[in-house]
Amino acid sequence: MQQNGSPKPVFDTDDEYTYFLVVLPVHPAFIANDGEPTEKEFQILLYCMKSKKRVAILKKIGLSNHAKNYRKYIMPLIEKGWLAYTLPDIPTSPNQQYITTEKGKQVLE
Repeated sequence: MQQNGSPKPVFDTDDEYTYFLVVLPVHPAFIANDGEPTEKEFQILLYCMKSKKRVAILKKIGLSNHAKNYRKYIMPLIEKGWLAYTLPDIPTSPNQQYITTEKGKQVLE
């Protein structure tokens, strides 16, 4: 845990040692942050001031065009309302692009 920057585990027991509890705190990078963009979110929002395709967005932040990267980096921005589909009625269209919303622009300020 120390090697990946996670907080130290918390160990707990009673005086008679009838139980043993370990709490493994979540890494700070995985805690939801709805008010302030992460570095990658910031890069995506800036890049998408003009509409961009998924492959271009992921390439811009140094990632491959895999579904897991899409789910981790693009979908949360759509869910927060910071990024929008250019074809909202056809989210899986091969012509789909993404653009920073007004809410996303406010976040950048």
